[in-house]
Amino acid sequence: MRSKLTVPLLLLLLLIVAPVFAEEAQDLDGWRAAKWGMTESDVLAVFASEAVLLKQPERFKDPMVATVAIPKYEIQSTEYRVLFGFNAKGALSLVQIAPMDNITPGAWHEVLFGSLDNLLTEKYGKPTSTKDERVSRIRVWRFPRTVISLTYLFADFGTMKRIDLLTLTYQPPSKEADKP
Repeated sequence: MRSKLTVPLLLLLLLIVAPVFAEEAQDLDGWRAAKWGMTESDVLAVFASEAVLLKQPERFKDPMVATVAIPKYEIQSTEYRVLFGFNAKGALSLVQIAPMDNITPGAWHEVLFGSLDNLLTEKYGKPTSTKDERVSRIRVWRFPRTVISLTYLFADFGTMKRIDLLTLTYQPPSKEADKP
């Protein structure tokens, strides 16, 4: 009699507890130790052994500026550069990760896109949205406090001109970030 009651009680407990753990696991408030709203000095402090202040800030869409970077960050044996973007109020609002050789044309970035797509899907589940077009491939994972976008842009304009860019971006939700 006791064992017949134990199984239903365990199932009931799992139904109550599992969604709580799933909700916690499926939300982010930034990237690694960087949290949205941190200042430049906060980011430099939490990544003290990795992050550096850029000598020349890099502009994103106005008024976002990257002033802090991790010059070399490894994902699956490939080196990437991480840029931390701060809004006009000086609050962390974007983390962009791109291969060190992002301007080198070729199929290599297509392979990296597939590898990162698989890695993120294993970690966060199926993307919220996908978009595969003639010149781009985009994957987006939306969470309550973070939107992750994996973007691969490619186009061939003849023998001399080629676009081949791969970026992985983390940012808080916004109308702009929610567009696939």
